[in-house]
Amino acid sequence: MSHSVSRCAGPLVLLVMSACTASWNALVRYSDQIAPTNESVEVGVYAAVLETLRDPYMPPITVLTSSDSVIGPLEAWVSGSPVRVPGYWADTLRREVQVALADSGLRWPGNVQLIVEAASQTGVNLVTGKELHVLPPQPDSGQPLAARLWLSRPGFNRDSTIAAIRTTYWCGIRCAHGATLVLARRPGYRWQVWKTWLHWIS
Repeated sequence: MSHSVSRCAGPLVLLVMSACTASWNALVRYSDQIAPTNESVEVGVYAAVLETLRDPYMPPITVLTSSDSVIGPLEAWVSGSPVRVPGYWADTLRREVQVALADSGLRWPGNVQLIVEAASQTGVNLVTGKELHVLPPQPDSGQPLAARLWLSRPGFNRDSTIAAIRTTYWCGIRCAHGATLVLARRPGYRWQVWKTWLHWIS
């Protein structure tokens, strides 16, 4: 009797796991690009986030700041309030995202060396605070030549397939935001931003 129950339980477990994966796939976007074999998971997260800044309407230069307390003329900060993970997500997905959001790394500024490495891979013109003196003068158009960016360290779930990161970005009085981004990857593939929670915007 117990043998027949265990024989039936196998397909049931497979069915439940398939249903969870299917519900993840309805929400989570994955990249189809293979990640470089020597790329660390943290550099991969920074590269995916920096890719979102590659827009012809964005300022051509991005200045990486070490503090999110003052960015440009705005008092810009990323809210410390907890992100509310939607209740309709599959329990497994919700749990993995919450683990990444609870990672203590999110409370600290990102590693400048790793962010600069990621920028060199993505083609984003990133300048660190030490290099501000090389910036050309501001144009007369009123549009800033350089944007300001602050990134936290990423937080990860247990198997580093889900990541969370906090960002503050300023590119003008009406072009600024603070957000928490959630990324996902399949092992061996690049990270992809798939969920953004805006804490503030101007």
